[in-house]
Amino acid sequence: MTRRRTTRLRRTLLAGTTAIAVTAVTAGIVAAAQEPTKAAKGPELSLVAATNSVTLTSWKEEPGVYLDLGTYLIAEGRPLELKVTRKSYKDPVAVTQTVYEGGKAKAKKLPTGTVKDFSGLPGFSEITLTDKAGKKVLTRRESFCPNNASGRVRPDAPAKSKYPESCPTNPFTLGSVWGVEKGWAANTYAGSYGEPVQLPAGTYTARVGVAKKYRDLFGMADKAATVKVTVVERSDEGDEGSTGVAPRSAKAGEHAGHGAGHQAPTPHAGHGPGHAPSRAEAAAPVTSGAGPSYNVGHGPLKAAPPALPWALKKKQQSALSQQARDTRGQTDGSRQAPALEPLSKRPTGKASVPDVPKPDLRSLPAYGITISDGDKDVPGKDYLAFSANVWNAGPAQLVVDGFRSPGKAKMDAFQYFYDAKGKQVGYTPTGTME
Repeated sequence: MTRRRTTRLRRTLLAGTTAIAVTAVTAGIVAAAQEPTKAAKGPELSLVAATNSVTLTSWKEEPGVYLDLGTYLIAEGRPLELKVTRKSYKDPVAVTQTVYEGGKAKAKKLPTGTVKDFSGLPGFSEITLTDKAGKKVLTRRESFCPNNASGRVRPDAPAKSKYPESCPTNPFTLGSVWGVEKGWAANTYAGSYGEPVQLPAGTYTARVGVAKKYRDLFGMADKAATVKVTVVERSDEGDEGSTGVAPRSAKAGEHAGHGAGHQAPTPHAGHGPGHAPSRAEAAAPVTSGAGPSYNVGHGPLKAAPPALPWALKKKQQSALSQQARDTRGQTDGSRQAPALEPLSKRPTGKASVPDVPKPDLRSLPAYGITISDGDKDVPGKDYLAFSANVWNAGPAQLVVDGFRSPGKAKMDAFQYFYDAKGKQVGYTPTGTME
């Protein structure tokens, strides 16, 4: 900017008198002195509604609807990137935003108390519902997880988001990265972190905005999204007037609300005028269960099936809780990353354990503990079912491959080691695998 002004000043000097030249140069010096320093910039954020209307289903047996209104936060120009950390389990959670100054990334510390935990930005969304008469029937705030279901909104946006899925609620979490990729939009729906609301069947108008606290933090305009909401009431007792509709209990895990069926990367997938959930879709809210559904419908990534609680109702146990395991259409609430491709051949060369980052495995407490009668329902015989995780607290991944020898039931196992750049640099025999 200064160079352009200098060039113009030289042209003025050549075209005018000495007095004019002195005046011009003086003005140029003052302008240069008053030019403000470029402030560090973040993304241009905006809240949009992917559709102007949604239909929510309330079941007579379990009344209440989850406010999945199809609203998204768009990041333009730069990604929204937040790094959430705590020094120890006794220290408070702090958050910094990655901003850019002169083309270089720098950390901008957000005010103390912005976040309380790792589940998202508390009180981010402000939702107001009014009825046909314009009477306010509901006002609430919901948290926003930037790692929520997301997708591209521009064809020239990055093909993949570099940010992880979900905002962790694990009590052992020490740090997490949240983000909305540049040119992407993330669903503001709070999922299982929110509570269902009791609304009679009818038509409402929802106004969804961003709390002033966050508008000020991220430089957002005070512009809310408006969505027409139709609440319909249905029942497990036959649903007279509906044809070809399966009972809710039979297909509760296939499509829950606006969740697992949404594979498309665009944020408007599954939301459109007149979009009414089918019997299977409306079976249960996507987040019904012991834990969050972990980013159901995240565009380019494989969608997690809806989470179902282990403590299922008696009538569901025979169909859905035969064994304590993940099955098609349901999960125990865990989220498994896609498995690495195993090597096709045994490793060659000398085995070694190099001096590189290594995994650090730690056992976590069991959860989701329940009593089940099993799949055979043997009289007088029950089973203790529970879930358990092993936490890798180390700076490196654990990779073990098994290779089978002809005629042997067990495989020979080998652990592989990687340097800080992810390059495999060693291996060692590590027992057997079945």
